[in-house]
Amino acid sequence: MAEKKVKSQAEKAAMAKRQNKNTKSTPAVKKDKASATAEKTRIPVRLITSVVSLALFVLFLVIFLEPEGWFIQLFQGFVHGLFGKIGFYVAIPALLYLFVIQAFSGRRPVKLRSFCLIAFVLLCGCIPQLAMDASMLPEGAAVVVALYEGGLAGTTAGLICGGLSLLLKLLLGTVISYIILILSAVITLLASFQITIPSIIRAIQNRPRADWEDQEFDEVEEPAAVVVNHLANKRIEYVENKRRIQAERAQIDIPVDDEPVA
Repeated sequence: MAEKKVKSQAEKAAMAKRQNKNTKSTPAVKKDKASATAEKTRIPVRLITSVVSLALFVLFLVIFLEPEGWFIQLFQGFVHGLFGKIGFYVAIPALLYLFVIQAFSGRRPVKLRSFCLIAFVLLCGCIPQLAMDASMLPEGAAVVVALYEGGLAGTTAGLICGGLSLLLKLLLGTVISYIILILSAVITLLASFQITIPSIIRAIQNRPRADWEDQEFDEVEEPAAVVVNHLANKRIEYVENKRRIQAERAQIDIPVDDEPVA
């Protein structure tokens, strides 16, 4: 009887532990279920970005074709004041391509490509400011208002693009600024298409060639090989001539047994 009581108490203790484990695990299960439902109900960031880029593309296209209505004109002035007219024109196809990147890239990463595309638009907006006359701009804080108003009138590249261009021109000069902006624009555009300089070099090296091109390429000898082969052939000729002369001398110096007696 004592053994049965001990066993029953041990079973009760085990059942109590199991109940405690089950009660402890239920909040974790509830949290996992809540997080899973939250993830299901959460809107993907790419979907939001693609919808916004498509809406901006349509709006920019409408502004470019028919700038009518107070809201359209107000938004047009705001965009021109910030990025200038060139930046506005470049942004129209860039927004369409940004929509394609965000909507049709699948699971591939798109953050770097999107950043490079936005940087390309800004760089293209900065380039015209280098060709504009900046001597008419005021000094100090008034240059901010002048850049914004000049972006509306088309005399500057806007507040953001024009300000970046003036800062770069002040630091590095006009010629170096042109080089940096143009090269950066080309590199960022290629990067948005997932094209890099090393990939271009590899593609050129691994391009398909015809059979006659491979034969011509194989026939061409390197300059170092030409020099070494010439020296080696001269050395071989010298050694062979030396051995031939030694062999001729050896034949001449051989004594004859049947010489006549004097």
